[in-house]
Amino acid sequence: MKIKSISILFLMILSSCSVKNKFDIDVSNVKVDIKIERLDEDLFKFKPDDSEAFLKNLSLKYGSFFNLYTSKILNIGIFTEPDFDQNLGKFIVYCENEKISENVQKSFPKLDTLQNSLISAFKHYKYYFPQNNIPHIYSCISAFNESVFTDSASVGIALDKYLGTKSQYYHRLDLDNYLKRKMIPEMIPVDVMRAWIQSEFPFSLNSDNLLENMIYEGKIQYLLDAFLPAVSDTLKWACTAKQFEWAKKNEKNIWTFLVEQKKIFSSEKSDIRSFISDGPFTVPFSKVSMPRAGVRVGYKIIEAYMKQNSGTSFQEMMTENDANKILSDSHYNP
Repeated sequence: MKIKSISILFLMILSSCSVKNKFDIDVSNVKVDIKIERLDEDLFKFKPDDSEAFLKNLSLKYGSFFNLYTSKILNIGIFTEPDFDQNLGKFIVYCENEKISENVQKSFPKLDTLQNSLISAFKHYKYYFPQNNIPHIYSCISAFNESVFTDSASVGIALDKYLGTKSQYYHRLDLDNYLKRKMIPEMIPVDVMRAWIQSEFPFSLNSDNLLENMIYEGKIQYLLDAFLPAVSDTLKWACTAKQFEWAKKNEKNIWTFLVEQKKIFSSEKSDIRSFISDGPFTVPFSKVSMPRAGVRVGYKIIEAYMKQNSGTSFQEMMTENDANKILSDSHYNP
């Protein structure tokens, strides 16, 4: 009996180790060309005495992204406007005085690893959305204003928002630990893919209630699993390992709470914020809870929906905006 028990245990371990990630697919034949253009390096070659020619060359090299960056991120307008060169000069002097550019260069002397990660992520994206375009990728410095931002054809990555949890800047800014936890290089692919998904599939409201938000955010998390199959759950959910384990163990409890407290269809901003917005934890629950616990349930509903409707493409999933129908068709029962 003892030998038999050991054999059964061995088979169970072997079986659990051989469970394959359904999103771990072969994308070697998917063609994606990505080269991260380093505006963060080029910009700091600025010389006030040759500003006109310099800015013209930057504008030619970076196109519409340069205008997006200067007008929306730096808030100094576009290079054809009066006093633009002076305002840009002030920004560069500030960054140099604060040694932001120097620290970014030390942390990111090369972007080969990041570039390869993004190529892999967008190969998976292209596999599921073959008709969709791949954005141009640019790195920059935002003086801690933004992390990742997009327009219809490009993604900007502000490297100064990913200098690591021990960065002196984040300490001086007195940021909460849950925010600093996301300000690491490993988080960039997650933030890029999340931003691009949101850009391609903006939130389309039928009624602004908690369920609508849970389903939409759950879709995004489901796609992150598909596009980043090798990335850890703690990175994709921006939480600690203990918080992730809490979410797995308490899925039924979260759902029961939402149902019993009549929160599912709540349109109260406070309810939506509590269960959807980022934070150190989810407010109605203990401090060991995962932040965005409502999103976790939304993700599990989407997971059940795709399992119940196996012929549904990702495109169909993302464009199905009836949250009630998704919940009903998922047969979700934690």
